[in-house]
Amino acid sequence: GDLAFDSEKDWKIWQQSYSKYIVHFAKLADSLDVDLYCIGTEARKSVVAHPEFWTDLIKDVRAVYKGQITYAANWDNYRNVSFWPKLDYICIDA
Repeated sequence: GDLAFDSEKDWKIWQQSYSKYIVHFAKLADSLDVDLYCIGTEARKSVVAHPEFWTDLIKDVRAVYKGQITYAANWDNYRNVSFWPKLDYICIDA
């Protein structure tokens, strides 16, 4: 949850890698008719620093996956997730 980088370049590298990973498994989930897919868990710093990344990721996942999607926020950080309205479910880890 405390993943952070010192430079924007490093954030971009992580975002590209993470997007590739998440979209790959979204395609697999779609091919297996999985009902619900979680795009991330407790990325507390990232959801605050880069909410546009998460919004774009949601769009990318929806382009390849027909099921419902969620994100799992930690109980003490759920108020900082700005993209809840773009998801089908709110998940809060206790």
